[in-house]
Amino acid sequence: MGEILKNTHASKDSVWKPPDNDTIKINFDASFSRITRCSISGIIARNKEGLTMAACTFPWENISDPFMAEARACLQAIIMAEEMGFQDICVEGDALTIIRKLNFAEEDRSSISSLIKEIKGRVFNFRSLNFKHVPREANTAAHAMAKEGA
Repeated sequence: MGEILKNTHASKDSVWKPPDNDTIKINFDASFSRITRCSISGIIARNKEGLTMAACTFPWENISDPFMAEARACLQAIIMAEEMGFQDICVEGDALTIIRKLNFAEEDRSSISSLIKEIKGRVFNFRSLNFKHVPREANTAAHAMAKEGA
C-alpha cells in the first residue's frame, strides 16, 4: 500500500527512435503566439541511422489558434517531404488532435478541416505514409526548432 507505480509505457516511448528500413521519419512541431497570431513550424527529417536528411523552420501569419499552428506545421512537413522526393515517410508530432484527425477516416468538420483535407489529399504522393503521435520528449528536436524560430 502507498506504493507509487511508474508508467513504464510512457518512459519507453519518450525518446526519439529511428525509423525502420528506408523510411524517413519527419518530426514536426509549432510555436504559437496569441498576441501576434503568428507561429513557427519546426520540421526535421531523419533516416534510420538518425542522420538529418532535411530540416527547416517556417513562419506563419494570421494563425487563429494552436491547432491551426500544428496543422500548418504538419502540412509543411508533408510539402518538404514531397519536395525532397521522399517516398516512404513516417510523420510524427506531439499534437494528438492533429494526428487523430489525420488517422480518422471520416471527414473532418472542425475549423482546421481544410488543412486536414489538404494533408490527406497529399498521401497519394507517397509510396507509404503514416502519422504517429509521440510525447513531447520524443519530439524535442522539432520542438526546439519551433521555439528558437519564434
